[in-house]
Amino acid sequence: MFEAKGLDKQLAGQYFGEDKKFNQAVCREFLRCFNFRNLSIDSCWRLIFNKMGLPKEGQQIVRIMTIFQDVYLEKNPDKLKWQKDTVWLVSVKLMDLNTNLHNPNVKPMLRYSRETFVQQSMLIPELIALWQVLVTDFAQRWWCRARPFLGDIVTMPLLFPF
Repeated sequence: MFEAKGLDKQLAGQYFGEDKKFNQAVCREFLRCFNFRNLSIDSCWRLIFNKMGLPKEGQQIVRIMTIFQDVYLEKNPDKLKWQKDTVWLVSVKLMDLNTNLHNPNVKPMLRYSRETFVQQSMLIPELIALWQVLVTDFAQRWWCRARPFLGDIVTMPLLFPF
């Protein structure tokens, strides 16, 4: 599946997000095929989205992000000192930022500035200690890229409390 040509990225994401143990096991093995060692979380998601898309349903997205969190920490044992939810929280912030910056339904006046994004993220206690290293780095990379993080714009309506 990892090497399959012509695979429908959206269908792959929907399959991985299903609430079935087998689908989640396949998702875990799929994510293990990536070399996430020493990569930033946003770089990992960029690699993933070259191979698959996110489903539209919030619960399916959460399942995939939770599996990603486990695989990322498995591939980066030096990060095990982080709180378990740190990878998940940074991933949520990445999806939030991507949607805000690239979704045509977000009014220009509501788009994040780098400063607003950083200030908003500082309200998350688990991210404060890692902020300079993680989020400032990916925010800098983000504003330097013109193309959206996700292939097709994915909105995340009311899924995450930001």
